[in-house]
This record gives sequence, structure tokens and C-alpha cells, in this order.
Amino acid sequence: MPVSGSRQIPEGMNVLVTGGGGFAGSAIVRALLRENCRVTATVSSPSKASRLSGLETRISIQPVNLSDRQAVEKLASGTDFQAVIHAAGVGSQPGGQASPGLFQAANQAMAGNLIAAFRERNLRSMILLGSSQEYGHLPRASRETDTPSPVTPFGASKLEVTRAFLAAASSRFPVTVLRIFSIYGPGEYEGRLIPRAIRTALEGGTLPFTAGDIRRDFVFAGDAAGAVIAALKRPSPAGEIFNIGTGIQTSNEEIVGLIEKLTGRTVTLQRGAYPRRPSDTDCWVSDPSKAERLLGWKAATSLETGLRETIEWIAGEKPR
Repeated sequence: MPVSGSRQIPEGMNVLVTGGGGFAGSAIVRALLRENCRVTATVSSPSKASRLSGLETRISIQPVNLSDRQAVEKLASGTDFQAVIHAAGVGSQPGGQASPGLFQAANQAMAGNLIAAFRERNLRSMILLGSSQEYGHLPRASRETDTPSPVTPFGASKLEVTRAFLAAASSRFPVTVLRIFSIYGPGEYEGRLIPRAIRTALEGGTLPFTAGDIRRDFVFAGDAAGAVIAALKRPSPAGEIFNIGTGIQTSNEEIVGLIEKLTGRTVTLQRGAYPRRPSDTDCWVSDPSKAERLLGWKAATSLETGLRETIEWIAGEKPR
């Protein structure tokens, strides 16, 4: 059913964001504040809250071990949350997949604890940030109706979490899954392609690079956060999955070329410095039409605009 009319988030809605100090989580926190929500952000430790710098008086930052059942129960019972956004996870950042068994167990424990703590609390929304890696390789745009076949431990772990939340979905625990494609923007982990390419352009040196044609659907962090806001404004029936991407795929070489254009600098590539990973493919793109149809959401930031904003942030010319 298409979206009809516009809805608003209730004034002062009390929202919990797990992983609020992470890259995606911190973008979501800022988007929620713009909607006048009351926000509690969990971080794994106080040292993980740097992306929330400057927001300390506007939100509640709670160091919580989400793998600890008692800690999660205490968090859930201490405040009357109306919505929960689960953006925490282990294994998605560079170097985070060294011990797949460990991070898969941690992700499952976090999911189980959150489900147990919140499934009977009559939430207005329970939003899970999924991943495009749940799909695996497809020769065309990924659709929500596709049978997942992940090719990485991280993708398999995210799929396990998605299935756990969907199995628990109900009218009192209305789960919405947002499968985020390749998110980028200010605050992204320094080891990833875009921030490394920007720093190489600005500071010189050589950029280690993979060989071959590798493509991704790059979605700006502000747009991904906007999808969360759209899902909060138009709650869906429990158990819905939405692709959050642009529907456009871009090669790594094209990304570097745009960064060269925007900085006016040349980036020297060390091709073949990195081996191809199982997730590397020449086709990795979303079909985001369901999100546009049912949530009224569509990525609004062009790749060039998003890269320009990211370059300015990294160069220190513009605060986040």
C-alpha cells in the first residue's frame, strides 16, 4: 500500500539508540534531535562516544554491555522508551572480522538480550539496522523478496540477527528492518575506502587498492539516518524489510576519480595491494523502490554532494 499523507514523530518521543557512538548510530542520534526526540545512546565504553562530542547536554549517553542480559534489562526498565533503534554490532568495521565466531556470538547475544528486554514493552517502533551483505551476490539489484545467501561471516551474522528479530515481531514489538547498503560520510571509519582516498588526496602518498572492477551502492549517512526517521514517522506492519540505498552502483575507481575532481589533487593507486574479498563483486546495488513506496523515503544526496561534504569535514573546514 503506498504512503498516504504525512505523519510526524510524537513531540519528545523517547528513543533508545544502541551503538549511538558508532558511525551510523551517531548520524541517527543527530537526526532524532532534529525531530525533537529525547534520545538515549548506548556506547560499549565511554571511549566510544567521541562521535557524540558536543551532544552531552542534549542526550543521555549510557555505557552498556549489550551482551550482558542484566545490564540490558536494567536499561529497558529504567526508562519508558517508545522506540528502539538497534544500530550496535560487532564485525562491520575494518579489522572487525578477525574472529568471526566471537563477533557472531556477540551479535546474537545482543539481539537476544534486546528482544527479551523489549518484546513485551509495547513499543511504537523497533527498528533494526541490517546490512546489504545479508543478500550475498546477485546479478541485479537486490530486492527484499530475494532469498538471502550471505558470502561473508559478517553478512551471515547480520542475517541471523534479522531472523531473530523477525521471529519475535508482533504488534507489541513492531520490528522494521532497514538493510543499509554502503554507508559513507563524515565520521566514517578511517580505514575504509572513502576516508582513506580523501586523506591520500589531501595529504599525498599512495592509496592501497584492490584490483578489478568492484562496485557498491553508496548511500550518504544523513540519508540513511533519514530512512530511520521515515520509518518512525510511518510505522509499518511488524516484520517489514526495506532496502536503504540509492539504486545506483559506483566503482571504486569512479569514487577515487570524483575525489580527485573535488579536491583538485591526483591520487596514486597501488593496484592489487589488497586481495579481493568474498564480498567484492561488480554488481552490488539496491532496489529501494519499496522504501519510497511505503515509507516515502528516497536518498536525497548525490554522490558528488556527499563526497564534497565528507572532504570538507575531513579537511576541517566544516564541523559535523
